[in-house]
Amino acid sequence: MEKQLSNVSFFNKNLSKEKVTSYVEKAFNEALKKGVTDGRYTTKINGESITVAIDKGVFQTAWGTYKNRLSDFGY
Repeated sequence: MEKQLSNVSFFNKNLSKEKVTSYVEKAFNEALKKGVTDGRYTTKINGESITVAIDKGVFQTAWGTYKNRLSDFGY
């Protein structure tokens, strides 16, 4: 399980749901303003690296660069 977690990145666990939503919206809007309508776009917002995936101008998903460990879940 630890190996699987190390291959996936997440948002910083210390960010509130509201902050994550706000950062993702800012990253997506920034991508569109720069003409990115397909693929991935990564930017830093308030020190957090946020990547958004876009398909034909439509938001698909987003993630951060934080790597969780089993200890983050109490193991």
